[in-house]
Amino acid sequence: MYYAGHAEPDDGNRIVGGSEAEAHSWPWQGSLQSGDFHFCGCTLISELDCLTAAHCVDGKSPRSFSVVLGEHHLRREGPEVTARVARIIQHPGYSRSYAAGIPNDIALLKFTSPVTFSQRIHPVALATPGMDFVGNNNCWITGWGLTQGSHSGGPLSCEVNGRWYVAGATSWGISGCQTTGYPSVYTRVSHYYDWIMDNM
Repeated sequence: MYYAGHAEPDDGNRIVGGSEAEAHSWPWQGSLQSGDFHFCGCTLISELDCLTAAHCVDGKSPRSFSVVLGEHHLRREGPEVTARVARIIQHPGYSRSYAAGIPNDIALLKFTSPVTFSQRIHPVALATPGMDFVGNNNCWITGWGLTQGSHSGGPLSCEVNGRWYVAGATSWGISGCQTTGYPSVYTRVSHYYDWIMDNM
């Protein structure tokens, strides 16, 4: 797993400016996998719920993929846990319109059974309405590989007064995401707090 915050751009196949994260240092990071293929990230927010980008699961059946938690190296077996998905709840206003910026690009994944929390697997707090992370110098993106594609759906995590919050879900980027000077775009979690709570 890689993470990035305030580093210089990197030419490798990782998050721009990213470095390999300390194993299990982001215990709310999940991997959406079909077979053994990682295709998107997600954020563990409860024992039964993971938050991701709606476009990651658009048109997919809950039985066509699973959520892998406690993962560090995608190609190495380890102490990870696989959670089966019972239900996909996309935001009702979601549209895969690139011209409109993929509005409401957020979805909840409901597990078939609760996951057991541990040091390696633990949820993160939801950003609440009114929370503003502008100027916060302790915000990080995590995932495997480039921010475009396989990093979609993963968390933008910010620390406030010693507590971690998921501030955003990775939605999309411009010019392949790994180009210097072009941003990645995130769905603002605080804006969807009530919708998330209503569907948990």
